[in-house]
Amino acid sequence: MRESQMKKIIAAAVATAFVAPAFAADVTVSGDVEFVYVNQGGVLSGVNGDRDFKIVGSEEFDGMTVTATLDVEDADMAAGTPDSKLAISGDFGTVEFGAGAGEASAAYEDAADVAEYGAGAELSDGFATETSIDYRGTVMEGLSVAASYGINGAEDKTSVAYGAKYSMSGFSIAYSTIDVDGQDQAPNSLSATGTFGPVYVGVERISNNAGVKDADITSVGATYSYGPGKVYYEANNNSDATADVVAYGISYKMGPINTYLGVVDTDGTEDNTTAVGIEYGF
Repeated sequence: MRESQMKKIIAAAVATAFVAPAFAADVTVSGDVEFVYVNQGGVLSGVNGDRDFKIVGSEEFDGMTVTATLDVEDADMAAGTPDSKLAISGDFGTVEFGAGAGEASAAYEDAADVAEYGAGAELSDGFATETSIDYRGTVMEGLSVAASYGINGAEDKTSVAYGAKYSMSGFSIAYSTIDVDGQDQAPNSLSATGTFGPVYVGVERISNNAGVKDADITSVGATYSYGPGKVYYEANNNSDATADVVAYGISYKMGPINTYLGVVDTDGTEDNTTAVGIEYGF
């Protein structure tokens, strides 16, 4: 064998040794696109709904799984600041690190968030987390817990959040809260859900939202699944100046494509909003 051929073989073997580990992880790409056509008072407009994609790489070792996630959502596309997190999971539960790790106060909310468009109440902590450490785990059958520590170096603030959820026979009840440096009031969420065959009902009470005393939201959501789609109803009642919202409608799936027709009634607005949407997730 010629010396030049031997060098090529050795070079190829060395390159393979370095490249092969990069393909040891399972990598998936997912995302969705959504377009909504809105009519309010005879004025027709078109808006973009969800536009995001997610890249996930995972690998198993020593009875554990390590997962890296790059999550690019709508606002991230313009700002160039996608969320990213590293998760390690096993029999002990899951520990997440990074900007996309989230906070335990959001672990068990959105019980009533069922509308396809125009509604939704979210627990706000009034705290811009730069990065956090988050734990999720199961204490016993039906009982899961979450805890997190968030950091904002620019504001020299930290947060501590925790939550718990108990589920049994189609029912669940959950509570979560967050304590932020300098806030007098701790935002918290109490929710309950029930599933009765094709019917789902969720109720959520958010208190002291964004750390503001008596800034409360009561949300009720219900759906009826009829096979290829669902009929939904959601109401968000706000104690502050934020307008109350009622949204209802119906969705229908055609293979991987979801379509929906919905009506949004916003308190104080003369004309309701009618929305027709189409979305594809992959």
